[in-house]
Amino acid sequence: MTATRLIAAAISRGQPALMAEYKLNLLSPAVREKLICRARVIKPGRQVSVVAAGVFYVSDGVEKHTAMALTSIAMLSEDVAATTKSPAA
Repeated sequence: MTATRLIAAAISRGQPALMAEYKLNLLSPAVREKLICRARVIKPGRQVSVVAAGVFYVSDGVEKHTAMALTSIAMLSEDVAATTKSPAA
């Protein structure tokens, strides 16, 4: 869930990317159905971007912080991306 948002935030300029590091802190149980994830680029870089995301659940109209993620995204050049096989394939 947050990994998708983190990658999307880092590659918003259309450049291929690879997650280099990922840390997730689980702060409290998410006890409601509605979750909100807010991601932002902390440091946009030419080679590495740092992105943070917070996950919240809504209880009685109040947002409660449930998780926090921090990741480093390696920005790939087009030629490297074209020759690199995805581990998901």
